[in-house]
Amino acid sequence: MTEIVKLESIADGFVSPAQDAQAAYRGLLRAMSRPGVLVGMDGHAGLQDVTPAAASILLTLLDFDTTLYLGEELQGGPVEAWIRFHTGCRVTSALSGADFALFVKPPTKEDFQTARQGDPKYPDQSATFIVQVSSFTGGQGVRLEGPGIDGEVRTEVADLGPDFWEAWRANSAQFPLGIDVMLCSGADVIGLPRTSRAKPDA
Repeated sequence: MTEIVKLESIADGFVSPAQDAQAAYRGLLRAMSRPGVLVGMDGHAGLQDVTPAAASILLTLLDFDTTLYLGEELQGGPVEAWIRFHTGCRVTSALSGADFALFVKPPTKEDFQTARQGDPKYPDQSATFIVQVSSFTGGQGVRLEGPGIDGEVRTEVADLGPDFWEAWRANSAQFPLGIDVMLCSGADVIGLPRTSRAKPDA
């Protein structure tokens, strides 16, 4: 039986879809080309359980040809209905089959290992994690090095502890394979491409 969706219960998408998506995409390019640097994302006000930055990313990158992983916290509720309605993407509870994954808690080592890593011929066919955090201050400090970084850049992200950064170091060590991450807090995003190497802040 086809589920009936009450349109009035679904939150709005972009006000100006073409212009807002273009602006958000430019912001994502800046964030991923300058790892560790905070970039403001304009375009969407967000909704319950989805930050403005994450909402803008979802509306910009998802379409009928993509598959999004949602954790148990968001499955079957208003967030899933909003995503399906505005993007047309497929939603899955199987991380191994997803192009993108939305996390309300930091991904674990097992999440990194389960998600698609790409393959040597097509390393771009790996998953991208969209990770929501409470703040870009107050967390464990790390220093990032790699392409797009002049020397090194220091960053700290609330909610990301040693386990996450240990998983991240294993992830970046397998370049050109591996997962790219977009960290979202409020209307801001920090890009963490697989090329970025993280060291504990001394």
